[in-house]
Amino acid sequence: MDKFYKKEDREKIELLNQLFHTSHRNKPYDLNKEEDIIELVEMISGEYVDFHRYAAEIESLAEELDKSIESYYPNEYAKHMGDDKLIGRAVDVLENNALDALQKLADRSDDKLVMIWKIVLTTEMFAVHNYFFEETIDILPKYIENRIKDFLLFEMNIFQEYSYTASESGKFIARCLKEDISTWKANDNE
Repeated sequence: MDKFYKKEDREKIELLNQLFHTSHRNKPYDLNKEEDIIELVEMISGEYVDFHRYAAEIESLAEELDKSIESYYPNEYAKHMGDDKLIGRAVDVLENNALDALQKLADRSDDKLVMIWKIVLTTEMFAVHNYFFEETIDILPKYIENRIKDFLLFEMNIFQEYSYTASESGKFIARCLKEDISTWKANDNE
């Protein structure tokens, strides 16, 4: 995980903050500080939700474009985009370039999401648990070993309640995890 910034990265972020009057973080995260863990969880959760949603939207848009080309240019569609470079380029840019780039960003966020939520679930910092779960969650080691990755990456429906803020994304994922942990325990997976 990129929790530490190189000096040149910090300088670029400081310049960006000055130019655009923003306040992007330009210092390393300290995983011994509750507020840093909370901020990092929110950023990684927001990144995961955003990039997966964008990739899904581009994929859906590419499918719609494909259907439109089939409807309006059936001769070119039948020839697999044939000689019409404009049609071929439109589909290629959307399907190959945009979708590929967004999928790589989404994939990059997967491991970070699992790693940071493992930290949250195993930390003994009450403030971190309270911030996300509104209570201290008793986590079984077997849940972390056997379940968390599959739940976060394959079963959690991130689109059921899309949020435009990183903090809301973090709290949404926490609610999903809390429910899954409760179900896991109720099914005697201890």
